[in-house]
Amino acid sequence: MTATPAAASPRGARSRRAILGATLRVLRDAGLGGVTHRAVAAEAGVSVALTTYHFASKDDLLEQALLVAAEETTGDLRARLELLPEFDSGSEVEQLAAALAGLLLDRLGDDRLAVIAVFELYVAAARRPELQAAMAAWSGAYLELVEAMLARAGIPRPRAGAMIVVAVLDGLSMTQLTTPSPDFGDDVVRPALERLLAGLRAAS
Repeated sequence: MTATPAAASPRGARSRRAILGATLRVLRDAGLGGVTHRAVAAEAGVSVALTTYHFASKDDLLEQALLVAAEETTGDLRARLELLPEFDSGSEVEQLAAALAGLLLDRLGDDRLAVIAVFELYVAAARRPELQAAMAAWSGAYLELVEAMLARAGIPRPRAGAMIVVAVLDGLSMTQLTTPSPDFGDDVVRPALERLLAGLRAAS
């Protein structure tokens, strides 16, 4: 979407960001059907006219909110990648499993409802072709960052491995969201990731 002069100004950019943040909160709390300009305006504390000025349609709101969520998610993962120490020889699998488990558990902690919003956006993209390009860009960035983590740990064929790891992380997230376990990290995530990464490393 081409930015209007108001949207290009600092004040306009702040308004857009506030509206998009409100969109994600409405999405997480009320689901896709609850996202309307009126509901988003109430959540953001702005007029309905301002939301429709910046975002003409619900699809526009969802697409731009998806891009914001992608930016925040991949930004967090990129920061984690940059902070990873050099893996100790012989312990790469355990250290990488700990790093990936930490990422997943943080996403399911205080900000767990944001993960619900993400899954809502997955479903929206499956049903709305106009959202699929933004979803593909997000998924691609996420995949590349996980691939870089696997390559750094010496996992062979890191691209193929990253596709499997991302699918497992998403599946584990869904499991914890729907049937939460207090010992999810130690009893489920870490052991599962260690077994998976050990298998990927052993594969030729």
